Amino acid sequence: MAGDGRIPPKLTPTTLRLVTFNVNGIKTLKNYFPWTLVSNYSQMLNMMNVDVITLQELKVQRPDVDLSIADVDGYRSFISVPISKKGYSGVAVYVRRPRDDEPEIVKKCLTVVRVEEGITGVLPHRKKTVSFKEAYNDPALRHTCVGGYPDHKNMHDKFRKLDSEGRCVIIELNFNIVVISVYCPANSLGTDEGEEFRLLFLRCLFERARNLRAMGRKVVVMGDINVCVDLIDSDDTVKQGFKERRLVKAQDFRDFETLNAEQVLAFKHSAPHRELVNEYVKDTTGMRPDTGTHILHDVVREKQGRRLKMYTVWSTFKSNRPLNVGSRIDLILATSHLAPLVSQADIWPFLHGSDHCPVHADFELAGLEFSPDEDRSAECAAKSNWFEAKNFYGLHTRGSIDKFFRKRAPSPQETADDGREDGSDSATPGYSSRKRARRDRPDQLSISDFFFKSGSSPQPAEDNRAKSKFSARDFTAMLGQSGASAPRCRHSEPCALRTVKTEKNKGKKFWCCPRATRTVSWLAEPPQGTEPDAPDEYNCGFFKWASK
Repeated sequence: MAGDGRIPPKLTPTTLRLVTFNVNGIKTLKNYFPWTLVSNYSQMLNMMNVDVITLQELKVQRPDVDLSIADVDGYRSFISVPISKKGYSGVAVYVRRPRDDEPEIVKKCLTVVRVEEGITGVLPHRKKTVSFKEAYNDPALRHTCVGGYPDHKNMHDKFRKLDSEGRCVIIELNFNIVVISVYCPANSLGTDEGEEFRLLFLRCLFERARNLRAMGRKVVVMGDINVCVDLIDSDDTVKQGFKERRLVKAQDFRDFETLNAEQVLAFKHSAPHRELVNEYVKDTTGMRPDTGTHILHDVVREKQGRRLKMYTVWSTFKSNRPLNVGSRIDLILATSHLAPLVSQADIWPFLHGSDHCPVHADFELAGLEFSPDEDRSAECAAKSNWFEAKNFYGLHTRGSIDKFFRKRAPSPQETADDGREDGSDSATPGYSSRKRARRDRPDQLSISDFFFKSGSSPQPAEDNRAKSKFSARDFTAMLGQSGASAPRCRHSEPCALRTVKTEKNKGKKFWCCPRATRTVSWLAEPPQGTEPDAPDEYNCGFFKWASK
């Protein structure tokens, strides 16, 4: 059943968990199950048991960056929002603050050494008068920069446009580990200008990764790459291939790529952006030799093998998620220094709230090789970074607006004064206020009624602390009950609720099996020996009207 304990536990105390998630609006994410079960973003991250998480498509403007997302309890927050196209794009990185009782290797690995906004190095350095790239060329400032900048002459204006849309945050952790969090352009409108922008961004991204690797950095590129690497990563392409008879179905899914080897290889070069990505990502099909340019491992694909229909995004317009008709464009790519350390890597399609799902990879730090001079934890552990969100957005001294609308709890002295018999509302003896006593009108609303539900009062601090103890086990149990109100199909799984779109009964809702029909299968025929009436891996045909 989807959701019943599928967030795997870490295998060892020295596991470093990296997660990437395109949230499609960070402010609206909490309105959807399962995130309605938690009260803040800290709990959300804790439920996924993450150490470093990168989020894309925050869809917030600079004034919208508040303490709820910039000062998440237990995490250091780094957020980039677009200068242009406000309310669009936006990426964030959250790095967990380690506990005192954790292994030293974990505490050291979670130490943030340097942070940069943007992929090209042209954005202002914290000194403001110079860019990151210029600061790197200054011996006095070099230690504050990550380095490895792409080198394209006379491209300053185009580079600045690339980094004006809030698409990249780069975090350098201890031991020379660099995490590049990206939301790559998609060119959804299919324009020549959009394709040029997309290719330039991808070129800068992978050149930066290559340069950092050459400098001895251990690099992870993670986020929404917006490119399908392999043919099996694009359901629409496969279905179109079947329709045009360029692809053939296989009796066994393991034979699909072998039977369609020519099309599998052709797909890698089917578009300039895909060819560029495949120039840097190592082949996992076994059909193409790698060269010196292939520096990044697709760690999820390497761990999951040639698993079919392993998608990370589905069209919401066509309601394709229940049918699992989608594509895989959210990736975690790592250099050879880190890829062998991956113990678990997978997608989490049972976590909703966005048209994408989270992707995770666990790195076992016990196998990490490093030299003593790469350990800068003592120097950087307690140091605040200028780009840390609450600093960068000026929130560290800003109070919450809530305090203007919530009543202050009375002090013991004020409580005692409330029992005065002289009727005065002052703590000063002998003073009587000249203010007219307020008479509450039953039909008049106070200003607080516009901000809080009627009859509600702010939760005391003790209640908030109790909420924060909401455990991962509780979360998992509730997640597994997500379909409790839905009937069960013949697979004993919660049914999907759908709406009739044809003229007859249009708009009427019904329950049906959540699995895809055999018509969208990539297999040629049902497995031999299957009983005619027995439910198999495809839609079992269950149907029930949701209402009369």
